[in-house]
Amino acid sequence: MVYDAASRNLWVISQFDGTVTEMSTSGVVLRSLESSRTAGPQGMGGIAKVGSKLYIAEVSDPDPFNAPEVRGTVFSKEIGALRTPGFQPSGLASDGKTLFVAENSGFRKIHRLHPTTGAVLKSFLAPSPTGFDGRGNPNDLAADGAGRLFVCDMAGVVYEINDTGTKIFRSFALPFRGGALAFDGTLLYISDLDSGLVQVTDREGRFVRSFQSGLRAAGMCFDPASGNLLVVSMSDSTISEITPEGVLVRSFRGPQRASVQGLGGIARFNGKLYVSEVSDPDPFSAPEVAGTVYILP
Repeated sequence: MVYDAASRNLWVISQFDGTVTEMSTSGVVLRSLESSRTAGPQGMGGIAKVGSKLYIAEVSDPDPFNAPEVRGTVFSKEIGALRTPGFQPSGLASDGKTLFVAENSGFRKIHRLHPTTGAVLKSFLAPSPTGFDGRGNPNDLAADGAGRLFVCDMAGVVYEINDTGTKIFRSFALPFRGGALAFDGTLLYISDLDSGLVQVTDREGRFVRSFQSGLRAAGMCFDPASGNLLVVSMSDSTISEITPEGVLVRSFRGPQRASVQGLGGIARFNGKLYVSEVSDPDPFSAPEVAGTVYILP
């Protein structure tokens, strides 16, 4: 166990598996994530934190009953984080140069952030049926890398806008409340906020096909490295990789905490995974803690 002076929390590594948990000093679990470590039969291991990296030790010798012949191993895991400008980040996207985050509190906004410092490069009001007035409910974002954003609104509308927030090119209606959104360069993948249904359309909204993912998605993005979709869960910290047809490839524990609002987002940038959460602990009072975007290698 180690005390993290930056967050004033504790990091604990499990004796029985590879789980690493961040908890408050009063014992409240904040998040858990998988490490590279494999628990040895002796239950030994250790953890330290230097800057944004966790260092995790394991007993690497496979035979606990004979004299050890394999030296121990120390793994490192980068856990970066950015603070969002607002309190309720509800969607993430990257255009390959910067990061976009949708804000779902007050007058809804879309912020353009520097992907490593979190500095706000530009902010504008999110679209609605009456224009860029912040009166919509943007749940997720996707970027085409050529100056345009897709905005999936909970009201059951997808907007295609420029990434400066001055022009709506088109919009189309959905047969459900808009949930998560991903764009693979040709097709849009749009999830139903209330089920595991994913509808696939072209960018004009013409129906191509649909499938059941079996996942309640808070956020979704296309991973060009694998050609698959990455989905962040609405109800827990799980991140799932699925094929474009909805077949589950793998699931793993992410760093984020699921909020009672079901908000969250995921994006790929420069080989790293960005995952957002609502960090304010009290959903029933005015928010006081900014949202968080975690950066995973």
